Order: sequence, then structure tokens, then C-alpha cells
Amino acid sequence: YSTPFYSTPFYSTPFYSTPFYSTPFYSTPFYSTPFYSTPFYSTPFYSTPFYSTPFYSTIDDGELVDGYWMGLINWLEGFSNEENQEDLSIILNKFETKITKDLLKFYDKKADLIDNLEDKIEKNGSKNNKKMNKHLDKFEKKLFKQIVTFEKKVTKMLYSLQGVLFKMGIEYYDAEIPLNVNLIYDWEYKGDQFSENSIQIAILDSGIDTDHLDLVDNIAWTYDATGSGSVEDETGHGTHAAGIIAASKNGYGVTGVYADAEIYAIKVVSGDQMIGDWKWLEEAIYKAVQGPDGIIGTQDDAEVISMSFGSRDEVPPQYIHDAISFAFDQGTVIVAAAGNEGDGDPSSDEINWPAAYDEVISVGTVHSDGSLAHFSNTGEFIEVVAPGSNILSTYLNNQYAFWTGTSMSVPHVSALIALIIAQYGTLPVGSISDLGSDTIRGILHSNTIDIGPLGWDTGYGWGLVQF
Repeated sequence: YSTPFYSTPFYSTPFYSTPFYSTPFYSTPFYSTPFYSTPFYSTPFYSTPFYSTPFYSTIDDGELVDGYWMGLINWLEGFSNEENQEDLSIILNKFETKITKDLLKFYDKKADLIDNLEDKIEKNGSKNNKKMNKHLDKFEKKLFKQIVTFEKKVTKMLYSLQGVLFKMGIEYYDAEIPLNVNLIYDWEYKGDQFSENSIQIAILDSGIDTDHLDLVDNIAWTYDATGSGSVEDETGHGTHAAGIIAASKNGYGVTGVYADAEIYAIKVVSGDQMIGDWKWLEEAIYKAVQGPDGIIGTQDDAEVISMSFGSRDEVPPQYIHDAISFAFDQGTVIVAAAGNEGDGDPSSDEINWPAAYDEVISVGTVHSDGSLAHFSNTGEFIEVVAPGSNILSTYLNNQYAFWTGTSMSVPHVSALIALIIAQYGTLPVGSISDLGSDTIRGILHSNTIDIGPLGWDTGYGWGLVQF
């Protein structure tokens, strides 16, 4: 996703002045670069059973998806009254019919893809792994395309539904809250209920668009650890992460998971190629723990550090682990991306640093139907998963963009951690094995939707985060 999804501001004109979808939803190809940077199966296909834990499965044949849309339907029906009962009923029936139709079509296409793959497996067996890898690669691309297409259609319908209800004068679904945010709130947004106890989240990334209208009110501090002389974002990556965390609920653009969080934007990568240096990261971690006043143990210290990046090929120097351990000992919760080098096999280990450290919460990616994204790294260090497919958030120059990856999943968890702190107060950070309410990680784990095998597993960790 090297180019912005929206070439012009998302809300540059009044939302209802013209049909929202008068022009094609995708003005440029969704995939500007090849989706697969590495082969889908880096190990022999038949070394482990392919269907032991299907990555394309959903809870109870679609319970998560159906519950997702039925939650919206039930929510809207709550606004029925004698005056608008008949009109609202007609609208909801049409909306539910359309959703059901597209959902069934999505399932049919997914089933066809799976049947086709099974036929190929039965025909080829293990005789030609190279040929099977090609079939698997095509299967993964087609399946992901179907998921993205379905998500786009639903987004389009939600905006259309909002417009109709708005014209009826009915309190309506808030399109400022993206689908991915609603997914972790079960359609009951709570990210604006803790404004009196705002939590500081240090976003270590490519910087931030300091003038973005959806972020400017929540940017509390910026720091450049790269020596570039500016914290301004050159790629949009850090700006996108910041929007997922704390885009303001202001009637404009999108809303972040925690709309009242305080953003500490610390630049640790520079240039349009996002070049980084371990020394920059070390400095950034210590600066985040110290906060703007440079003193450890004061009220302005960052309570959460969010890192949407990592390295699989290079193990960090010891001083990085020392810095992370120091932050952890100070009570700072550290969240990082599991990585996008997954091979689709939950039983394999794709280690990514700094996410693999015990002190760090490693976050994988699921699609909106709850299925594990094939690119999401798996292994013993995976702690939780969050939405990370087709995520709409803030971008450079007051624009908005859809991006995909574990980088997009991390901010969801970072914001939820901050909300846990706002709600429960200061608690020990805890470990990956914790459950219950005695530690922050225990609360996080205990409130997930357990998607994969019962309990913790190497694909989904403890499951899909919820608040």
C-alpha cells in the first residue's frame, strides 16, 4: 500500500450534498505492489496438515460475521417508534436483505475456492509441491480479494444507510466510527467515555501529520529521534497508526479506538523508505518513558508504547532489550507488530522483533470475518489479534487511506490497553500467560473472543481483542 487510498480529503465536501458513491469506490488499483513479498509456503506444503486449523474458518460457520451485522440491525431497531416504525421497518428489511444476499454470495465464493483447492490437492497429492504452491498462492490471493470486496460493499451500504436515516430525522449509525472500531466494541462505542483521565500513548513510527484535523487536538507531544530535524510524517504510516488510536470524534473523517487519548508522536524511521536505526529506537523508548518533562516517574510519562514495525532478519542489539526491559519495569505497556511474513500455517514460527520479547504484547491480524490473515506471523510469541485488513484511517494532508497489515492491528490493541488503564487504574503489566483482573495483560486476555483452538494458540493467541 505504497500510495494513499484517497487522493483527496475524505470529507472535503458536506457528506450529504452529493451521493457518497457517485464515482467508483476504488479510483486506483487496490494493490499497487505485489501482495506477496515472500512465497506463501516457505516450508513443504505437506509437512503439517493444511486443514488442521483452517485460516479461512469463522466461528461456528459464520457466527462472528452474522453477529457483527445482526448487532447493527438490532441496534437500529431500538430507534423504532410509532411515528417512524413503518418507514424504518422497510429500510431495515431492505438493508438486511442486501447484507444477507452479499454475505451468502461471499460464503458461496469462498466455498467454491475451497472446493477447487481440495480438488487440486486430491488430484496432485504430494507429487508436485511446486505446482501445489502455485495453486495455494492463487487460492490465497483470490480469497483475500473476496474478503476485501465484501468489506468494501458493506462499507458502502453503511454510508448509504446512514444517509437515508439522516434524511428521516432518525438518530443514526455513526459513520465516523469505522467498521474495524465497531468490531472490537460490538457496536457500542466507548472510546469517548474517559476524557477526564486521558492516557498518554507513545507512537514510535514515521512521525505524524501535525496539522491533520482529526489528530491535532490529541497530539500532546512530538519528538524526533532520527535527527531529521522534523517529526512530520513522510510516508503516512505513523499518521495512519495515530488515527486508529486517537482520531477525534468531531463529526469529521474517522474516530479512533480511544478518541480522547493523548498522542506522543516519536519519530524513529525517516524518509519515504522508512529507514531506521536501532540507536534511534533505543533513544525513543527512553524518551517515551520519561515523557515531555524528561523525568522518570512523573505524570506525563507514556503509559503505553505502540510500535507498528519490526525486524525478522536481524535480532536487535542487547541494548534494545535493555531499553524495553527498563520501560516494562517502570510499568509501561509495550505493544508491537507480529509481522507480515506469515505462511498461512498457524503451527509455524515466524519470529519478529521486538514483538518476540516476553515484555512485549505481540499483535497479529484478522479480517473482518474473524479469519486469521494469511500474512500474519504466528508462533509462541503471539498474544492477541485485532482487525488489520482494509483499515480506514488518517493520512497525510488531511486525507484518509485504507491500509492492511499487522501495523494496523497494533494501534487497536495499544488504544484498548490505554482504555483498560483509564478504567482500572495503575496495575502490573503482567505476562502473556495471565488471565483475570490482577494485571493489565490479564484483563486484555480475559476479554477476548476466543477464535482458534480453545484457549491460547499460536495463530490467534488469546483471541480477538474486545472492550
